[in-house]
Amino acid sequence: MSLRRILLLPLVVTYGATISLHTTPLPGTPVHATPLPDTPLPGTSDVPGYFLNMLMWSGKESERYHGNSLFPVAQSAISLPFTSTVCPSPFFPVMSQCFYTSTHHKLSWEDARTFCQQMGGDLAEPIHVNALMVYLRDHYPSLKELYLGASDLQKEGNWTYISGRPVDPLGWMPGEPSDPAHDENCLTFCFEGCRASYPPLNDQFCNRVKHFVCEVKSPQ
Repeated sequence: MSLRRILLLPLVVTYGATISLHTTPLPGTPVHATPLPDTPLPGTSDVPGYFLNMLMWSGKESERYHGNSLFPVAQSAISLPFTSTVCPSPFFPVMSQCFYTSTHHKLSWEDARTFCQQMGGDLAEPIHVNALMVYLRDHYPSLKELYLGASDLQKEGNWTYISGRPVDPLGWMPGEPSDPAHDENCLTFCFEGCRASYPPLNDQFCNRVKHFVCEVKSPQ
């Protein structure tokens, strides 16, 4: 079988090219399988559904695909561009990060840090705030306010995460942070009971007990 045919399908699947697999063998190369039909392959975003349909076909079309020597290559190539973040239980992936949300515990900000550290992580420092916001609202709609791993405890008005990364100013609710008495020093996601639900960031009293979001580094 042509080396060109062996290499072509993984490249198509990986890069989302739309081309036909019906190619002419190299001169002098024997052909041991029926050529695939001239059907353009889909772009990367359509690949899983495309191959699922292929596997579900019956009759002659199924025989032509399943009997073709490229079929095992296709099966192994499908998964290449669709890897996802792997998180240790009970953490869940959002984008490239691993989070855990407390649903049964409410703690102060400092106690929440200790809780997260005992799980092998710390309070969450979301890179993609909106992505985590959407996930939490979809999966935990009853939660109203949750601590994140940022504060201005080191310097009033200087909001940074535990790692030192600054809090994105675009993430604050309108009018926040509002702290005339300088005693609301810890960051929360606030979905209810605040001035607005989007953007979701709010400053809060650190000693109030709240739900919270932990983060652990992905082992991947």
